[in-house]
Amino acid sequence: MIQDNELVNLLSGLAAILVLVFIAGKVERGKLSIFYAAFGAMLCAYTTTILEGYFWGSFFNLVEHFSLAIAGILFAIGCWHLSHNGKMDKNRG
Repeated sequence: MIQDNELVNLLSGLAAILVLVFIAGKVERGKLSIFYAAFGAMLCAYTTTILEGYFWGSFFNLVEHFSLAIAGILFAIGCWHLSHNGKMDKNRG
């Protein structure tokens, strides 16, 4: 059964992807590619949390938590990468 908060999370994630796409139009896409992957992992988690209520509960629960872990790692790497590249660009001139 779908819970309201799970559906809201999925819809919020889809809206965030749209915002990211519009922002990426102004920023070089290569710099944000890791964030696209992280958002994709989050959407996978949001989708599987809904699916686990209907069938293969244990499997989709495992996929959900694995996807959230991957998303967290990718966001951390992306933030480090952006901050590291930002410092290098300031030193160049």
